[in-house]
Amino acid sequence: MSFSSPPRTVYSVTDGINSPHTRKKYAYHFKIFLKHFDIASQEVLLDLKDPRYIECLIIRYIKYLSEERHQVYSTIHNQVAAIFHFFEMNDVILNKRKVTRFIPPNESSNEDRPYTTNEIKRILEKCDVRSRVIFLLMASTGMRLGAIIGSVSRYVIIGSHFFMNWDSIILLFTVLCWV
Repeated sequence: MSFSSPPRTVYSVTDGINSPHTRKKYAYHFKIFLKHFDIASQEVLLDLKDPRYIECLIIRYIKYLSEERHQVYSTIHNQVAAIFHFFEMNDVILNKRKVTRFIPPNESSNEDRPYTTNEIKRILEKCDVRSRVIFLLMASTGMRLGAIIGSVSRYVIIGSHFFMNWDSIILLFTVLCWV
């Protein structure tokens, strides 16, 4: 009795990712990576087989993003994360430590700070009720506007309460804010 090897399964760059936003970003970044090297498909990339050669491709891509596209640390890091995820899902072991050393250092000056109570009061004085709700939600939870838009597009669940529209959410937050 002879056993034949099973057909190769190629996992997509979005397999194993739960967040729809991350799935979309990974698919986009990986597509750009393939296009940069004129690689026709994921299967062709996996046919390269040699992890050292794949590492060299990723390093060349990092240098391109940094030197020619003038992209910064966080942008390059996010793009490389998608590439690493694809190879990890397909059991290709890469030396991530070596590759990520080619990402330029993070030179951003992160001077974020929370709003003071006086700043919040001044902003709220200029807001209508809907904007007040959105601003208070962002200020109290640390959510970014994109996260609010994505999670509140159709309904909102707050605690054990289910809200179908903005009017009921505004009513809830108006009551909570003035109590």
